[in-house]
Amino acid sequence: MFTTLEYVLMGWAVVATILVWKNPLPFPDRGHRLLGVTNDAARAVVLRMFRTLRLPTFTTFELFAKETRLSAQSVLMDGMTVVHALHPTLRAQMPATGISLPVSDPRRAAKFVMTDLRKAGFQAAMWEPEEDGYVENSLVIVTSDAFDGWALTLRVSQPRLFPLARRGLIRPAKMPTT
Repeated sequence: MFTTLEYVLMGWAVVATILVWKNPLPFPDRGHRLLGVTNDAARAVVLRMFRTLRLPTFTTFELFAKETRLSAQSVLMDGMTVVHALHPTLRAQMPATGISLPVSDPRRAAKFVMTDLRKAGFQAAMWEPEEDGYVENSLVIVTSDAFDGWALTLRVSQPRLFPLARRGLIRPAKMPTT
């Protein structure tokens, strides 16, 4: 009835369809929502709550600048939601909640966003990590009084962040517990 090639093609179509609907993998990189929490204990409670509501955690990692942990992040199985706790110093400077979008040139995209916001009469500012080891123009965060308690993170796509992991600036982490 069906040839081997047809079975392979049908299998690939099923797998591709599943990945489009429920893909926790970092590709294709469509960005994600950032849900900020106040600390690791709060992150553990929120992750347990999501797991109970059938949205489990896929992976957890930490983002570093030298030896200072900037953010502890847990990616949920929908591949679009990240629960993270910012370092208290950063939390005092910017909202922890927002959206993270992959762009080819984060700095240029941030300048475009800020120009557009300012033309509309809003204030806007951008922040970039200045620590050694970061790939230049890999991550820019835009804050504005147009955003009600959230920030816009513009970053390169996941594969272009791999040099940060090789330098030890992105590290796997254990799940937080309460």
